[in-house]
Amino acid sequence: RARSADEVPMLALQILARAKDPSTADALWAFLQSIWQPGAAPGPTVVFVCELLADLGDPRYEAVAWDGYLHAVGALREDLEALLASRGGGGDLVKAIEARIEKTADRETADGLRAMLAKVKRRMRKRSPRGSAAG
Repeated sequence: RARSADEVPMLALQILARAKDPSTADALWAFLQSIWQPGAAPGPTVVFVCELLADLGDPRYEAVAWDGYLHAVGALREDLEALLASRGGGGDLVKAIEARIEKTADRETADGLRAMLAKVKRRMRKRSPRGSAAG
């Protein structure tokens, strides 16, 4: 934990990813907490460790993944979208976001999720055959 996230050899995380040993969850969670900055865009290591914890069935990753999703950009947002949709909405990101809004007590977080939901719905309309023909 004393090393910065940039210094952690990716090989060590890749080994843990392949091990899929539930006994590694607490160490991964502690590591994730040490590199995650709430309210900031997550780096690839944060996203990767969230995926590892999700694969281990450890639900602690969810709060970090949702916060990261609200602040991530580009490919990392897409990775978090895929993770959250597959784990929280059975592959349906809209359902996953709606479910998260219902669980969220913090108004600011809920507002951020509603804004994200609107973006996802707009993007889905643009991608649908009817949306592209109408637009």
